Amino acid sequence: MTSILVDTGPTTLTKRWYVDGTQVDKGTVTIGIVDLDGTVIVAAGTATTRNGSGATTTYTFSLAVQADANELDVTWTRVSPVEAVVDRVHIIGGRLFTESELRAHYNSDLGDDTVYTDALLAEARDRITVEFEDICNVAFVPTYRRETIPGNGGRILELDRPFISQVLAATIGTTSQTVADITPDSTLAWVYHTTSFWNDATRSDPLNVTISYVHGHPTVPPDIKRAAMVLARMQLLKDVTGQGVPEIASSFTDPTGQYTSFGANDMTGRWYGIPVVDATLRRKSMNLPLMSL
Repeated sequence: MTSILVDTGPTTLTKRWYVDGTQVDKGTVTIGIVDLDGTVIVAAGTATTRNGSGATTTYTFSLAVQADANELDVTWTRVSPVEAVVDRVHIIGGRLFTESELRAHYNSDLGDDTVYTDALLAEARDRITVEFEDICNVAFVPTYRRETIPGNGGRILELDRPFISQVLAATIGTTSQTVADITPDSTLAWVYHTTSFWNDATRSDPLNVTISYVHGHPTVPPDIKRAAMVLARMQLLKDVTGQGVPEIASSFTDPTGQYTSFGANDMTGRWYGIPVVDATLRRKSMNLPLMSL
């Protein structure tokens, strides 16, 4: 997954082509980009830049600044013989932390930028961003989401994620709705249709409403930022040098304190075995079954 901030760029998209784990040269490669609503961002067949040759070949394309949170499907197509692969790019409205913030906060551990590269730090952060949203059922940065759900016949439609800031597109059946007529609730996971109704689903069209929207905290809560950086440090140390919380350990002590590891999510609010991280996620969760834990 590649993530890009809204209103920044242009951003260079890079593709490396592998066959059986070996990077290869695929000759001429074009690109096409659409969002999940089918809006064309870059026309299919647009040229990319081919860099290097053989096992060092990369293909790049400069993506223009994107004004809204979104999800883009990027199709890279080898011209002859035709072969295509699709990457997903997330356009988001913020970061849990920056690479420089993480490195400065844990400089004694992560200060070596040849071992802990910015790309490695960014990969950990982007992974944690998605995990925290999945665990808490709320995004901590402005994030795009598209849902296809049944209408209920009323003016209020309940979506999956709270803190809705913007409705980008909506259809009922095959009829596009005017987004100015749809008012999002800034706290609850509700949108209000001010001029019509969210028509009832039918047997022939059981998922008759499609809606794309931006949701999530407008700014990262400080405790979430801290929890994300604590987790990133632990995971990076373990992944790169073998330090940090062992996945199979029931307890672990290092110079920063003692921790308990429970491995994978066991649905009891112990996701990472790091007390400050798990406690923060329990506190911030919008999943009602977990809020009482």
